[in-house]
Amino acid sequence: MPKQILSDAFRTVWSARWRIGTTLLVFSLFVGVLANTVSAKTVYIVSDSEQTAPLDAYDETSHDLLVQAGIQADVSGETGVLGASSSQLIVNRSQVVTVKYNGAASSIMANTNETVSSILSRLGIDVSSRDIVSVDIGDTAESGMVISVTRKMIYYQQVSETLGYDTQRVADPSVPLGTETVTQSGTAGSKTCTYEIVYEDGEEISRQLVNEEVAVEPVDEIVTYGTRALKIGFSDPIKSVSAFAGGGGIITTSSGATIQFSDAITCTATAYTTEGKSWKTTSTGTTARYGAIAVDPTVIPYGTKMYIVSNDGRYIYGIAVAEDCGGSIKGKKIDLFFDTYDECITFGRRDCTVYILN
Repeated sequence: MPKQILSDAFRTVWSARWRIGTTLLVFSLFVGVLANTVSAKTVYIVSDSEQTAPLDAYDETSHDLLVQAGIQADVSGETGVLGASSSQLIVNRSQVVTVKYNGAASSIMANTNETVSSILSRLGIDVSSRDIVSVDIGDTAESGMVISVTRKMIYYQQVSETLGYDTQRVADPSVPLGTETVTQSGTAGSKTCTYEIVYEDGEEISRQLVNEEVAVEPVDEIVTYGTRALKIGFSDPIKSVSAFAGGGGIITTSSGATIQFSDAITCTATAYTTEGKSWKTTSTGTTARYGAIAVDPTVIPYGTKMYIVSNDGRYIYGIAVAEDCGGSIKGKKIDLFFDTYDECITFGRRDCTVYILN
């Protein structure tokens, strides 16, 4: 009986101890799990558009996480979304871009990977196909980028312009050589011209004629000039000679006739005739006659029209044309044709002024 009592008592004590130990073990495990749960780290995904990396850390501020990730923490525009287990911290590095438009410059903060087109759209700048943008509108904005938008405008302008007239010269063999008459006055016309004008930022950079239409046709001036040689003689001597400032001048005779000249030279003049001779032609093939004189063609070219008077005022040969030459006619010498030998003797040798006609 006593042995049974001891055995029962022992089993009672052992059962109580086992229950206490089990309870302590379970409690320890619970505390360990709870402590591990409380101290668990969160996995963060940190990205700044240049690099992306996971980071195991306890709940931290975005600034602390950036420091631990080795990312510059004082960037502007950094944003983050922190979750309970797996979170992302995304850093948007804002880009400072300068936009020049319409004569003004402004700075704007561009978002990461934002295109030039998006920036211009945010500023309300519509770019047409004619406008000039300094960079490709599809490019991604970069810090320090300067975007210049040049507004190009094309205008068309119509103006009326004067259309000048031409002068036609008509020879008249019935009119004395050296005489000119305006038989029809010239009248200017007009034309409508269309210009394409290109402006960039309000400044004209080009102007091009793209079309013209004649509104009023001009009327040509017609000038009749004489080609007939005229023997003037003593009856119509020179009354005056008016010189022009730029050279040349006008000869006025006693009868009121006027002859315009471009130059005047002094020559020694002699006389010749074909009277009683078989040959009647000049060296240029024309008929020898009064008014066709011999010259040195290196001084006075063939075909030159002249008005000749003696320097002593005693003889006016009149209008002449350079058509002949002579072996002794060199330099500033001329040989005047006369119809008769007696006229040649009367003229003899004289210093003359040769007026070169226009």
